[in-house]
Amino acid sequence: HQLHELVKTNWKQLVLSNYPDDEKWQWIMEHYAEFDRPDDLNDQIVWLETAGFKVHQTLRRDDYWVHLKANKLKQKSH
Repeated sequence: HQLHELVKTNWKQLVLSNYPDDEKWQWIMEHYAEFDRPDDLNDQIVWLETAGFKVHQTLRRDDYWVHLKANKLKQKSH
């Protein structure tokens, strides 16, 4: 989870460069603790596959964001 800490460090620097009094950062961290739950990419791929998606490829990695290409598989009729 070192990458996650790096994300937060870079995020904080960005916020403080625009709102130097720290109030905005504190508000963001309260919201983050309450609502945001970042998960591992491998876990997300497993969840997509479990939900019936076929993950074809990683289209783009942009710093801490990943864009995947996936298609919903058709269910077999019985």
